[in-house]
Amino acid sequence: MRLQLREQAKSDLVSSARYYNDERSGLGDRLVDAVERSLSLIEAFPEAAPVVYGNVRRIRTRRFPFAIFYLVSRGRIEVLRILHLARDPGTWPRLEG
Repeated sequence: MRLQLREQAKSDLVSSARYYNDERSGLGDRLVDAVERSLSLIEAFPEAAPVVYGNVRRIRTRRFPFAIFYLVSRGRIEVLRILHLARDPGTWPRLEG
């Protein structure tokens, strides 16, 4: 299956990595590594993560409190958002495809 990140998911990751690197050099790079490991798991087992909203699935990263929200459809995986779990879910944007 082909994995694709929406622009907002890319922006989520870039801004979070930048924030972590500002806090401590190299920490943002470790966040990116953790996200990439989770994305590899999604590619290998796209339907293993639980459905949390409509058809949207969620996988959590290791070592960092982030979740990756994605859809599986028509032979592709579309990553919608990469969000910090400490954020109030009520402030999250809608996660619809």
